[in-house]
Amino acid sequence: FIAGTAENPYLVIFNAENGFTARAIDDKGTLLWQNNCADQGTAQESVLPSGGLTSVVAEDGTIFAAGFFNEAPIAIDVNGNLLWSGINPDPANIYWPYEMTVTEAGLVVLYDSVINGEGLCFSVTYDIGNGTCIGFTTAAAPAAEEEPLG
Repeated sequence: FIAGTAENPYLVIFNAENGFTARAIDDKGTLLWQNNCADQGTAQESVLPSGGLTSVVAEDGTIFAAGFFNEAPIAIDVNGNLLWSGINPDPANIYWPYEMTVTEAGLVVLYDSVINGEGLCFSVTYDIGNGTCIGFTTAAAPAAEEEPLG
């Protein structure tokens, strides 16, 4: 995906085993930085998102990302440094992140889940400064529209 800032964009490649790699958008794909988040105080498997990356990039270049196997978001600055790893308020039930948005209220992550056979959607808001959960809501998943036969 494209990250960085409007003035200095770059390409970010994510690999579940190796983390994030940033490369310049130039004719050589010059390496800018690499970060697997493992050397910053937490084991790699508990920090890196994996299994279907969902991400968004803020105007200042901060990357927010989450994945199926680590659904709590992480924040990485424009230079590849891990800023924080969020905490999912209900990891037994809130999973499958599929969309992220940076708002005035914070980082909003939308999740699909199944609890007791019922499809649910969660909207969790995380503080952009430190990754703490500052609110979440639950709603029934929308009914799937049927395709017309024929």
